[in-house]
Amino acid sequence: MNYPSVPFRILLNILSDALMYKQSSTFLNRTCMHRNNSTVRALFLFLLLFCSMAGMAQVTLTATSGTATGSFTTLKGAFDAINLGTHKGVIVIKINASTTETLSASLTASAALSTSAPYYTSINIYPTTTGLSITGALATPLINLNGADNVIIDGRVNATGSDKSLTISNTNTSNAAATIPFIADASANTVRYCTLKGSSTATAAGIIFFSTATTMGNDNNTITNNDITCAADGSRPLNAVYALGTSKKVIGLMGCSGIRLWNSLAAQSPFGSFSTSP
Repeated sequence: MNYPSVPFRILLNILSDALMYKQSSTFLNRTCMHRNNSTVRALFLFLLLFCSMAGMAQVTLTATSGTATGSFTTLKGAFDAINLGTHKGVIVIKINASTTETLSASLTASAALSTSAPYYTSINIYPTTTGLSITGALATPLINLNGADNVIIDGRVNATGSDKSLTISNTNTSNAAATIPFIADASANTVRYCTLKGSSTATAAGIIFFSTATTMGNDNNTITNNDITCAADGSRPLNAVYALGTSKKVIGLMGCSGIRLWNSLAAQSPFGSFSTSP
């Protein structure tokens, strides 16, 4: 268990000083000793609470098959473990603190058999407290649903209520800097109750990007109750949502409602630009 070294040492020093003060004050009357005891107890309880919070990983995971639990500093770490087949079955990923992704968090398609890797039946991702973010400055997708199926990214605390408590933001302005792309037959996925931010000014790009397919298409995906906007006012993206598919492959949205859009440059439609390759 790793603790932030400076705050942790400060708290230990405070507790140590309080204990020493208590020992040196035995000659005081009972009232003073009682107050000292109360101070020590309060500091000790605060230290226990601090240790509990500091020991919690930014990202934790539970699974019904394979290795049952996992702790990670980034969402990419959790996705990598799933791709390797370490965690299988019904998977829940909890975002406990904000993460900074230095490489793309890419999730691949589940295999048909549980003996293969990766293998999962569903993945549910949500924050456990308010005001959290998954951010990066990547010239690649931030969260890449690369053939992934049955994934829910839910920005509500513990996946309940109606408040948007998770921001997903890619601040890079390059052509490939999507925030969440759907590619290679990514299907039956849901992104809901999130604040989604991006900065790519490319014509064929978007904060949400439906890209090329392999066999069936990127189908039956749901984008609902999200705020979609720029990562910074000085780098507004050209498109909020963009679709550039593969000929004769399906791009299907099961739901696209409750979305608020602002500060993207394209004005062709309420969602920015939509296009399908020939």
